[in-house]
Amino acid sequence: MSMSPDEMAEALQHTFQQESQRVNEAAKRAVKKTAKETRKVVQEHFTFNNRSGKYAKALTVSTEYEDSFDIRQIVNFKKNKQYLLTHLLEYGHAMKRGGRTLPFKAKAYPHMIYGQEYAEERLPENIRKEIEKSK
Repeated sequence: MSMSPDEMAEALQHTFQQESQRVNEAAKRAVKKTAKETRKVVQEHFTFNNRSGKYAKALTVSTEYEDSFDIRQIVNFKKNKQYLLTHLLEYGHAMKRGGRTLPFKAKAYPHMIYGQEYAEERLPENIRKEIEKSK
């Protein structure tokens, strides 16, 4: 069977497009899976007294941007303006009595940093697994 150079180029281009689409879809699945896992990790690191539960309930995974080649999912606070508390809880803050040193500073409760570290570590691994699974 003989092929002209144009037919060969077209066949290769079609094959590369299919492979690119398969890998891209696998990567998107991995991003979604990692985002959900990251949300759980952040919630596990809530060491503060979340009395009303609003802060934990407001933590969501949302798609910030998606097109045929890219997806950006973020773990953030969408409801009840709870995002305003994140920085204060993560790093501590000055108290009404003044000052930024103990005992006048509110204790820091780092929790988002654990999610960031987890996502940075797990995403490449999850992408590899999803690509292998889709073969």
